[in-house]
Amino acid sequence: RKPLVTFVPARLERALVVSPFVRPDFVSALVERTQHLQLVSTPEALDALDDATHARLDARREAQGSPVLYQVSELSDPEDPADGNIQGLHAKLLLIEDARQTSATFVGSANATGPGWGLGAPANVEAMAEMRPGIGIDRFVAGFIRESKTKVHPWVVEYDRANKAEPDSTDKTARQMLTALRDVARLDLRVDYDADRQRLTLGRLADRALSILNRESNVGLTFEIAPLLLTERPGAWTPVESLAVAAREFDDVPVQEVTAFVAVRARSESPPLERTRLLLARLNLSEAALDQRDDAVRQEIMATADPAAVLAALVRGLAYLRAGQAGTDRQPGKRADSIHRLLGETHLEGLLQAVAAEPGLIAEMRLLLAPTGGTEFGRLCDDLDVVARQLRLGVTP
Repeated sequence: RKPLVTFVPARLERALVVSPFVRPDFVSALVERTQHLQLVSTPEALDALDDATHARLDARREAQGSPVLYQVSELSDPEDPADGNIQGLHAKLLLIEDARQTSATFVGSANATGPGWGLGAPANVEAMAEMRPGIGIDRFVAGFIRESKTKVHPWVVEYDRANKAEPDSTDKTARQMLTALRDVARLDLRVDYDADRQRLTLGRLADRALSILNRESNVGLTFEIAPLLLTERPGAWTPVESLAVAAREFDDVPVQEVTAFVAVRARSESPPLERTRLLLARLNLSEAALDQRDDAVRQEIMATADPAAVLAALVRGLAYLRAGQAGTDRQPGKRADSIHRLLGETHLEGLLQAVAAEPGLIAEMRLLLAPTGGTEFGRLCDDLDVVARQLRLGVTP
């Protein structure tokens, strides 16, 4: 899919960014695209920007005649610390305007970083909502940044690099770990599973694939790897370097504990610190074994779940099906993907709409919930069968 940055016009009049994490690659891209820029972040993130990036931002400040960088300040009401307490920043927001003051707003999960917006590889998986027209930049500034030209709101201050704090060794190591784990997560890892022997294998890695671990920036860090659902098993964590010597095998692994997700852990002894990320391996598992795995997981869920809650979640998932998708790309004998869309509660109208679009969903509901749904659930499915049959015959229910 296209990187997020491709949805941002190449030339902009103004842009405003709010993000707890900021990186030079994203800042440089915005400086090149805009005439006027404002950026709100944390002092730690702004302090971490390199000299070249700060030089570009200083030049932009001079050119636009107004501050570019703002930092969120810690703020609490001394009369009521629980009310209005601000101790950091989590929001991610990009507001843009072109020369004709046409606005757009992007809000979601992407930080102001290259991986977040797809500037270079690898790109993160992010979710962003784009609104056009967007929130006006002047309106946002007035509400959240500046009360007037001479006064900012109490929860932000203009950033001054002269007040840069000495870097904390723990924060520096944590950033180092996350950068290293991003590289390790690019490993092309294979997971094999022998269903007859219940043996899961993490495949061997080539020496050249592990060269990223030997970078100078990774000195003092150790890296371990484990199948995601086996991380609590004693001895499951394996030094990543050992995969260059031989594959790692795990016995007595039931099929419901087989997944393509693998956990990668970085550790530091000084300071004592640990961070974990996930990578997606290539899972070598037959279709039959996948079906067996999914059936086992479903039965495990149903053994402990509240049937009413599961039914409500299932109905919400079914309601997300579009009528235009009904009956398309369906292989004979293959279940619809709706069983996997357990998304929460919904209403009866949504259920009726989904069943009208795809009557085969009734059979899926019976398959999933009949063992625990009880008489009332069976009666609901019977009634839905009648309605679906009448619809097929052209009879008004």
